[in-house]
Amino acid sequence: MTLPSPAHQLLAAAPDIPRWLEVRALLLSGDSEILGVAGSSGVVVHPASRVIGIAGMPSAEALCAAVARCGGDAVIVADPAQVGFVTAALPLCSVRRAWRFVFRRESLPPGLAGRCPVRPMSGAEVLETADLPEDLRASLLRASGMAAVMAAFASGRPVSFASVNWETETQCDLYAETLPRYRGRGYAAACLDRMVREARFRGKLAAGVVEWSNHQSLSLVRRLGATRIGECSLIDTVGCALFGRIGP
Repeated sequence: MTLPSPAHQLLAAAPDIPRWLEVRALLLSGDSEILGVAGSSGVVVHPASRVIGIAGMPSAEALCAAVARCGGDAVIVADPAQVGFVTAALPLCSVRRAWRFVFRRESLPPGLAGRCPVRPMSGAEVLETADLPEDLRASLLRASGMAAVMAAFASGRPVSFASVNWETETQCDLYAETLPRYRGRGYAAACLDRMVREARFRGKLAAGVVEWSNHQSLSLVRRLGATRIGECSLIDTVGCALFGRIGP
């Protein structure tokens, strides 16, 4: 696939390292939009998942246009240095601080999957599974197009899931979610452990983003041998749409 010139500009500014994982993955996804590119700055938006990545310090107009592409309800992944720019452009947004983690250890802790059944789950199985929240179902279906979705089972029913959120040439951002009534029982640990091993088998560096306030997930990734490498912010824009106008 031949990428347009703006994509080449931002790819050059977003090397394949964890700091740039989301921006680079969005650029490589094939179904994102690129706005306001000027030099090494620009905005990339994935309307289907309502995720926005920013490189450098693009214009406020480009950022507001990206939020509008998502109907006003998006999550912007930003570095600490970019947060002030984003909140100035979108004064009604809310900021959630998060840590970046990678699973770089040459040897993982002893496998956890033996504690409960864990296996890959196809897109067809995701569609057929009853009682899944629709946003989770949509996320798993999208993920199944990139790599295997792992599921942990209780009494024959899938109750916890781990999948690839975004990926680049050498990295993948992992995501895990457990149905509420099954949380705290080790299902997420078994799923994520299997997903980290799957990423390594595929030659990818497994990475993830965990909010500061999510103490249970922070404990989980540390238990699985993750290393904290930096910080980012997840900026919610749902409060920014007023009378059809976004931004200042």
